[in-house]
Amino acid sequence: MRKSEDFHRIIHASRFVKNQLFVVYFQPNDLNAVRVGISIPKKIGIAVTRNKIKRQIKAILRETLDVSTSIDYVIVPKHNYNVEEFNKSHDALKGLLEKIGDHNFEKIN
Repeated sequence: MRKSEDFHRIIHASRFVKNQLFVVYFQPNDLNAVRVGISIPKKIGIAVTRNKIKRQIKAILRETLDVSTSIDYVIVPKHNYNVEEFNKSHDALKGLLEKIGDHNFEKIN
């Protein structure tokens, strides 16, 4: 997902889960595909750090994301994310994705 309209639409959909390291916004889609956007605030650090965080999040998603669902995600790490604690980040994001998987999505027409 690359368009800012998509990010804004999902963030303003008011569906999210969070913990001490991440906020994950989500919304079902009609595309029969999973789409993921990663938004890292500039408050977190310099570009090198933000890019490393993106790489870590992508690695976690490759391992844990259920691609059979039709959901759009926007993942935002919080300011206390530590690139040196990958296992802690892995467990935190995996827990949030499992929590989202437990949601019962009802289509609103």
